[in-house]
Amino acid sequence: MLSEDQHDHLLKTSTTSAPVPVLEEDSIKQQGLKEDLKEDNNTQRYDRQMRAIGKEAMQQIHQTKVLIIGCNGLSIEIIKNLMLMGFKSITIFDNFKIVNYLDLNSQFYLNENDLGKLRLDCCFDKLIELNNCCKLEKLTVTKMDEILENDFILKNNFNIVITTDDLILSDFTIKLNNICHENNIKFISGFTKGLFATSFVDFGKDKFIVKDIDGEPIVQGVVTGIEIIENRIIIDTKDHTQPQPHGLANGNFVNFHSIEGMTELNNLDKPIEIKVIDLYKFELLGLDVKKLSKYTHGGYFRQVKEHVPFYFKSLQNSMKDIDEGLHDDVMSHFLIYNFAKMDYPLKLYYFQVLLNKFIKMENRFPENYNLQDFNKILNLLKEDYKGNERVQNILNDNLNLLKLLTMTLTGPLNPMCTLLGGLLAQEAQKACTGKFSPLNQWFNFEALECIPKKITEIINNIDLSTVDSNNVNIKELLLEKYQINVNYKNNRYDAQYGIFGEDFQNNNLMNKNIFLVGAGALGCEYLKNFAMIGLGCGPRGEVIVTDMDSIEISNLSRQFLFREEHVGHMKSECASKSVLKMNPSLNIKAMGDRVGRETENVFNDEFWTSKDLIVNALDNIEARLYVDSKCVYYHLPLLESGTLGTKANSESVIPYLTNNYGKHKDPPQKTFPECTIHRYPNVIQHTISWAKAFFTSTFFQSIEESKLFLKSPSEFLAEKGNNIITLESVSLYLSQRPKSFEDCLDWCRIKFEELYNHAIRNILLTYPEDFITKSGAKFWSGSKKCPRPLEFNIQDLTHLKFIFYGALLYSQLFNIKLPFILNDHLNFFNENKDYIIRIVEQTILPKYIPNPIARDDDDAKDQQQQSNNQQEEEEKEEENKQMEIELEQEKQEMEIYLTKLRQTVIQIAEKINEDKSLIENEFYLNEIEFEKDDDLHMEFITSASNLRARCYKIPEADLYETKGIAGNIIPAMITTTALITGLVGLELYKVLDINLEEIKNEIKTEKEKEKFLERFSQCFVNIGIPFITMSDLLPCKKDICNERFDIWDNLEIYKIKDNINTLKDLINYLQNIIGYTISTIAYEGNMIYTCFMENEKKEKRLNLQLDKLLNNLSEKVKYQFSLQVIAFDLKSTTNVEPIELPRVIYKVEKKKITTTTTTTTASNKMSSEERKKLLEKKKLELKQKKAQQQQSSSSDTNENNNE
Repeated sequence: MLSEDQHDHLLKTSTTSAPVPVLEEDSIKQQGLKEDLKEDNNTQRYDRQMRAIGKEAMQQIHQTKVLIIGCNGLSIEIIKNLMLMGFKSITIFDNFKIVNYLDLNSQFYLNENDLGKLRLDCCFDKLIELNNCCKLEKLTVTKMDEILENDFILKNNFNIVITTDDLILSDFTIKLNNICHENNIKFISGFTKGLFATSFVDFGKDKFIVKDIDGEPIVQGVVTGIEIIENRIIIDTKDHTQPQPHGLANGNFVNFHSIEGMTELNNLDKPIEIKVIDLYKFELLGLDVKKLSKYTHGGYFRQVKEHVPFYFKSLQNSMKDIDEGLHDDVMSHFLIYNFAKMDYPLKLYYFQVLLNKFIKMENRFPENYNLQDFNKILNLLKEDYKGNERVQNILNDNLNLLKLLTMTLTGPLNPMCTLLGGLLAQEAQKACTGKFSPLNQWFNFEALECIPKKITEIINNIDLSTVDSNNVNIKELLLEKYQINVNYKNNRYDAQYGIFGEDFQNNNLMNKNIFLVGAGALGCEYLKNFAMIGLGCGPRGEVIVTDMDSIEISNLSRQFLFREEHVGHMKSECASKSVLKMNPSLNIKAMGDRVGRETENVFNDEFWTSKDLIVNALDNIEARLYVDSKCVYYHLPLLESGTLGTKANSESVIPYLTNNYGKHKDPPQKTFPECTIHRYPNVIQHTISWAKAFFTSTFFQSIEESKLFLKSPSEFLAEKGNNIITLESVSLYLSQRPKSFEDCLDWCRIKFEELYNHAIRNILLTYPEDFITKSGAKFWSGSKKCPRPLEFNIQDLTHLKFIFYGALLYSQLFNIKLPFILNDHLNFFNENKDYIIRIVEQTILPKYIPNPIARDDDDAKDQQQQSNNQQEEEEKEEENKQMEIELEQEKQEMEIYLTKLRQTVIQIAEKINEDKSLIENEFYLNEIEFEKDDDLHMEFITSASNLRARCYKIPEADLYETKGIAGNIIPAMITTTALITGLVGLELYKVLDINLEEIKNEIKTEKEKEKFLERFSQCFVNIGIPFITMSDLLPCKKDICNERFDIWDNLEIYKIKDNINTLKDLINYLQNIIGYTISTIAYEGNMIYTCFMENEKKEKRLNLQLDKLLNNLSEKVKYQFSLQVIAFDLKSTTNVEPIELPRVIYKVEKKKITTTTTTTTASNKMSSEERKKLLEKKKLELKQKKAQQQQSSSSDTNENNNE
């Protein structure tokens, strides 16, 4: 920690080698600092989003004005997303609509107290809190039609218009779209009710230019060779130290730089089209080979994205085209969400047409589960499309679809609003930036599989040809015959009551126990969704959320439950408090524990067995795998999801039916070979990794070792007293401590010389520029770039930044006072370069001592031997003798140096033993752990990396790009997060509709599993393209123990019931069951048995009591143990691979209470009753005495208190 003195405005250092600048404490400077901090906060706030869409797109968003018509559940989702994304202004018009119960399932800023009030007024102030940098306004018109008059849209300079409250095919929406289309105002319309959703996008009559159709990172890489074969120019990109495909596709365009020899490629007027040859090679098209020089070596290629025009039709013209059958291929103008339902987009479009006609005729929507209203829809189909066989065929081949859609139009459902709100907010981003491909132009969607299976079967089994619809009341039928009540209750869940029924709402949602792991971006959306649908809101329900992280500024652009005042506080606690405001009935418990092996005393058997559903909202594979393993162990359903920029995916893990997440886990993070990072870098990622490693070693790991020494010098010396590197580090940080900031500048100037001059020269001593390998090739060729040592230049800003920020970090290790305010480091650097230069010009630099690096390349040839092939044998022997003498001398010198180092460290240890307080003052140390969001850290990493890059002629990276690579920052957007959590919300309805016991007992075969899983979906999303697909879950297979078991099978073994007392009993029992020889048994990572044990040890282990053996490895006494067992089939002559058994669960039955214990308990119980009677008698006596002495004062009061 820094001392408070370091935050003073005027600070002095202990040396006077150069005048120390003094800062003026004027209000202008302080105000400037505040403005810088505000701008920095905004940059941090949108950092993850900016990495998904780019800086230019972010600036365009900040300049965009949006009009949104509507304030229902869908509207509020879009507004929330747009505000978090940073749009300049959002104006809302809601046509004076009032709050009703159907709003409360999805409009998360409304509650029961708002019923009967204007929707917009009730939620306006809450919306403002989302982002005070976004201007939020109410549209001041008295009626809706005013928006269509007198160039209203143009006069108000709206860039985007979004409608959400009316059917897309309504007259108002069509008229509004015509105005926007003609004036090239971007138009987006969405609508959802029940389990139906639709949207339409139109970006104007002129062509719309998309600058980046997919948003994928720019492909770039190193050129390792260029060949000209039959007038074809072939580029080779294969890095033999770590082959990485170039990642280009046919038709891509590239440009080049830093190519040596064929320099014409560096100066082309326009990008060159390429044709892919294989993973590592591509051909350049359209170039004249005769105009190119001979390639020598080096160079880089970089993809250039071409602009693509898009054309849009107005809503009216698009409807006309659909009616004429021009879009019957659906792929051209509809977003397909499920390739098993390719015909659904057209069906849903014509359902919307019929629904629009119904509303005009009845002035209302169809009632839920009303057969008469469905009959009216059918009549409209017959009458309005009489003679139109095309439309009749589109709808008549699936009347059940039409029936269920018509009967479930209750109100906006939270998951539907969430997913559509994410999609349409993303379209708004595309509209103002030209980043990503827009929707072209329709998205029609349904989620009828969410209807409880029992209700779906009942409705589908109604034969319309034999039923008099006028005399059939489906609601009464469902209630009387099946005890399913779908009547409204006049409460906030009416939209769900009317579709799923009372029993589903109360038992399958409200009284479920849910564990949500993570309260970040996904977690915030899930908690909001849970509160809206009533999950865990019943008397027996609960939602537990845990997250060990605290809130950062960068979270605010996508984690909407947090505000600026929450920064630094725990995510789970703040999220829980925020979501309770949306639905006070939510039974929620916030925890700050990490879910893992170290917290199994918290998340124990009792915890897991009390849960009905687990929902993961995690951002790392390790935690996902652990939670997944617990779900398999306890047979719990798991909802899994993840995001990456505009991409997202989700899957449901259902016990006994599907594979678990661990069956197809994500690939490990890419790493670079050590030799590449430290000797042969060729891309900026390599130099950033090197700079980060240097940071960690210098400012964290070495300090940690020194602090270990301070804690216990004797133990440290006993363990590491002969490690010269460790002793050097301890000596440096404890006996060669800087006294002032100038000393720190000196230290960093010397580090510059060592890292960028001496170290590079040492590499070149071993591998000179003209070094030749055994194969006769140049060593420095292909991906290996020959380095050049740097000479320090006081005029170079990168050189000075490395010195300044390295010194600043070094000073923090020792609590050195600074001559400036820490947060004002950038201004100090810009204004006081002369001060820094004066210090470093006086630095005494160490003399370069040649120290060639060891050769690490098997193909390298000894050049001295090559140039002296005729050297005589005597000379060789003499040379070897001389080398032995030199090595012995070096060894002796090293021993002397090690002794001196050890003496220095021992002297420090003796001083500490005499006075422990020295640890907190003279030997104070403060380690610095790398933090990507700390500007000081990133300035140093950026300068250190770029200097390294200059040594190897690698293109440099700015601080923003460096931060993304060094911090491994994953691009993230609220739109993607919202959309995927909406899709998961729909799966949640389905998962909570199943009975796991019935599944376990009734569904056995793979075909039965496939049939059952047709209702469920795993989702893959890329809303940048855009692309949404939902596919069936795959059933689990019997692929364990030679296809005898699946992932959900357990072998349960009981101590008493099966008479398994010792480890030997267990092994014999298992071998009898499976017929294989047990080779290893492990428990919680501990190997308790292996067939390769020594016989004596094995025999002793086999006869141990099994439960005692296992409990010795547990933190507390357990009665159930999960064992991992591996076996071999010794009878087989072909199968020699180890065989993994299903999970073995060893259970120890708790002993029954003996007769003696029972008697004792009864005796104690009687004694307790007797004491109770005596107390009652005493109370009665006190009351009688009180009645007799009513006039007494103090004594009566004392007796009453005693009572």
